[in-house]
Amino acid sequence: MSIYFNNHCHTDMSNIRMLDSTNKINKLIDYAIELELKGIAITDHESIGNHIKGLQYIKSLKASAEKTLKDNPDDKRANVIKDFVLGLGNEIYLCRDGLNRDNYVKGEDRFFHFILIAKDKIGHHQIRLLSSRAWNRSFWQFMERTPTYYSDIEEIIGNDKGHLIATTACLGGFFPTLLMSGKIPQALNFLAWCKEMFGEENFFIEIQPGLSKDQIEFNKSAIEIAKMTGTRVTIATDAHYLKAEDRKVHESFLNSGEGDRETGDFYAATYLMSEAEIRSKLDYLDSAQVDKAIQESFDLANLIEPYDLAHKQIIPRIPLDFNKFKDLAFSYKNYPYITKFFESPYEEDSYFISSIFKRGLELKILDEVHLNRIEQECEEIWIVSEKIEERLSAYFITIQKIIELIWENDSLVGPWRGSVGSMVTAYLMDIIQADPLTMPTDLPYWRFVSRGRAELAD
Repeated sequence: MSIYFNNHCHTDMSNIRMLDSTNKINKLIDYAIELELKGIAITDHESIGNHIKGLQYIKSLKASAEKTLKDNPDDKRANVIKDFVLGLGNEIYLCRDGLNRDNYVKGEDRFFHFILIAKDKIGHHQIRLLSSRAWNRSFWQFMERTPTYYSDIEEIIGNDKGHLIATTACLGGFFPTLLMSGKIPQALNFLAWCKEMFGEENFFIEIQPGLSKDQIEFNKSAIEIAKMTGTRVTIATDAHYLKAEDRKVHESFLNSGEGDRETGDFYAATYLMSEAEIRSKLDYLDSAQVDKAIQESFDLANLIEPYDLAHKQIIPRIPLDFNKFKDLAFSYKNYPYITKFFESPYEEDSYFISSIFKRGLELKILDEVHLNRIEQECEEIWIVSEKIEERLSAYFITIQKIIELIWENDSLVGPWRGSVGSMVTAYLMDIIQADPLTMPTDLPYWRFVSRGRAELAD
């Protein structure tokens, strides 16, 4: 198996801002395995949309490989899959702080490419935070721009460093641009900033096996700068299509949109390559330098810890204002589950039951029949909450807020879906507008929430 790890690969999720890549995530992984690579990192252009799909696919492959190896421990493909590393990253656009549509200066402002790869779940969370900021400030300038400020990295990563790997990306990166422009002091300053932010172990100068004059010149200069500064070097192919023979298809794809796209020298080598092909295309470099960079790519892969993004459903929370209940007074001690909600350590529970009692007092319907039904529903909601380890009360509160916002914006709330019409608690939270206990037919609460099918309500 090769020790080469390709840290810079694109999939069709790079197409959400412009046409860019013909790679499908499953086929990309399959071909990397066929080439016996150590692994790849998904680094789409300001998109992390294929991360879950990629994780699910490699998990299924590894599970199958594990079964194969029990019967045939020498199976070549299964062994490649067993040790295969899938990195989850993002190719962001580094810009000056504050850059936006109104202050963009044509010819001066640039959107420099930069690679981030998560080492662990914390690192992936940091990538998501950075991506959210970039998209929240996106604007149109010839195409949709998604700027990441240097201050974003300092704020999000600065207080919890060591969870991200970073590379200088392609020739469109800030470091390559400075180096190729002869701005050595600025290039060195940028390297120092990167090492400060990510740590020397986690930062790499990225060279690529392209055969353009600029790429060759950059690779040679980058190797020298790396030796001078003690910076790690890795090799990536910036894969936009799978194989060399796919280039014409990729070229046609790029030009299938509006306007002509540059499809020349840069894209000539942006496909997945074997370790042997990488070495052949970098034969103008000292073989020891290439050996070291290949090894560094392997070391980069080993920085990535196994982690999963799968988790149970999480109910979105909203800020809770308990001031509206400060004058609430009612005796509920004869109802054990109502008491549990009022005295719960979870603020969502006490807010939920307070909302119910406040509205019940306003409507003057807290008679024995309604209180017994509220107690029954609270019992079921409590037990299901304990089983799924998530507070169903938060679900009611969030839905209540959504409906409130709809009414406040002079829109209409349509008829309910499913069985929520059976819940007195939903009625007293203004989620529905009809008291189920006054309906001509019996509406049992367990149609909506039941300990027998412990799950988030539909």
